[in-house]
Amino acid sequence: MIDIETFTAQAKEWLDNNAEPRTTNDQGQREMAWGEGEFSVSVFHNLTFDEEKSVIDGAVGWTRKKAEVGYHKITWEPEYGGMGLSKVLEKAKEKIANMERNSEYSSLITKLLTEATSALNTSDVIVYTNSKDKDVVQSAVSNISGAELSNDPIDCMGGVKVTSKDGSMSFDNTIDARIELLKPLIRKDIAAQFNLGN
Repeated sequence: MIDIETFTAQAKEWLDNNAEPRTTNDQGQREMAWGEGEFSVSVFHNLTFDEEKSVIDGAVGWTRKKAEVGYHKITWEPEYGGMGLSKVLEKAKEKIANMERNSEYSSLITKLLTEATSALNTSDVIVYTNSKDKDVVQSAVSNISGAELSNDPIDCMGGVKVTSKDGSMSFDNTIDARIELLKPLIRKDIAAQFNLGN
């Protein structure tokens, strides 16, 4: 199974050798100049047979090239032609869930709790966490006036879920929620890198 660092390095090298880079602006968006290049919203194009065959052959060739190294389906299992990166994510989650609850982790919990109370704009909150993090979270909660730790543990890898005491607001700042928030960005970046949206 490939790790993320190795995948990133190999993918960058492969893209440098096999793909035409897109021109992007400072925000990472594709550069498009008004009035330059072809602009069309048509679904069906008036192409000759040879032109259409050339377009299709180009798309097939690019997909085949990606498939030769497993980049066409990076989350598929290797035995099915993919790279098995979904397993990498699961392994990372397992590692996070089992990490040592040391001073560094305590600092993370304090940061997550501060972010959550700031987002809710109140410290009059009830804080939920898993049973493993209870002591670490209790220590952080004791430094916030008006906050209290719930006796009911929640199912998460780590972090906190915070609700206002009146129940009107809630902020999920568990590690699970943060990973879920990042997934679309990771997929979007991978799709852009491998031209998967076209």
